[in-house]
Amino acid sequence: MLFDFLSFVTPRPTPSNLQTFPPSNLPTSKPSHLQTFKPSHLPTFKPSHLQTFKPSNLPTFPPSHLQTSKPSNLLKPHALVTNDDGIESAFLHRLVEALLPEFRVSVAAPAFEQSWIGRAMSRREEVEVIHNPSTFAGTEEAWAISGTPTDCVNIALGHLLPEKPDIVLSGINIGYNTTETLILSSGTVAGAIEGAQWGLPAIAFSMCVPHELFAEVSRSKGQTSGHFAHSLECAARRAALISKATLDAPAPAGIVVNINFPTETTDRTRILETRPAKIELGSLFEETSPGKFRFSFHDGTVIHADPETDRAALDTGYISRSLLDFSKVGDR
Repeated sequence: MLFDFLSFVTPRPTPSNLQTFPPSNLPTSKPSHLQTFKPSHLPTFKPSHLQTFKPSNLPTFPPSHLQTSKPSNLLKPHALVTNDDGIESAFLHRLVEALLPEFRVSVAAPAFEQSWIGRAMSRREEVEVIHNPSTFAGTEEAWAISGTPTDCVNIALGHLLPEKPDIVLSGINIGYNTTETLILSSGTVAGAIEGAQWGLPAIAFSMCVPHELFAEVSRSKGQTSGHFAHSLECAARRAALISKATLDAPAPAGIVVNINFPTETTDRTRILETRPAKIELGSLFEETSPGKFRFSFHDGTVIHADPETDRAALDTGYISRSLLDFSKVGDR
């Protein structure tokens, strides 16, 4: 049987079957219906409406308002300074003056000389603290304390300063503090030791005084003139530089840096790394009358010559720098 396949096929729509939309039925948009924006409708900004910035309107900063290269007081490190020659010592004043450009400085020094007192503390008597900031121009604070250098640092750190300083400095001592014996007897070194015991960087500064000038310099509370006065000023400047360098690279906790300046110190005097010399002092007293003795200092005898000791450095005109490691006391 033959099938008419065309009978099973849906007839295709012819053009007459299609729905047409004549142009008249399409929605039209005449040009009149379009929204037009003529230049007259646009907002205009005349030059008079523009905000102008004339040089006269800009804020000006005169040179006096500009920040200088010097560190502001708040950015400077804070140094607590003491000594054992007393708050009136010119050697102490030269040190403070040299520190001020780079440090905030507070002074807590004995009201009277406390040389050779070592690390003694005033156990059996009251210690008086006199607030006297006018003693040192430009300092944060200054106190004269009727006690030892150790008393001064202990009281200042525990009661007088609102916060711990960045470093404790002691000196400049009138006379050197070299050799084991003198170091352990020195009030200047003891002041630095007290700072180290509080976990702070600490430096003791001392200066060798010419033998022929020592008695007069001591009596005049460090006042001097001429060539040695210039040497003292150089030593003070070097002390300030050493203090700054020590803060930048501090010694381990518990170590005191002991600095001794030679009689002729300049801005170029070399610093030698040294250790305390070993000497034999014997008795430091002489009999003045039966049963009575008076202190009498002498240089003692060097047990063996060593070019790397603090005393050898001074004898050859160099600055001595020794590290006194009190952190090892009691170690097994």
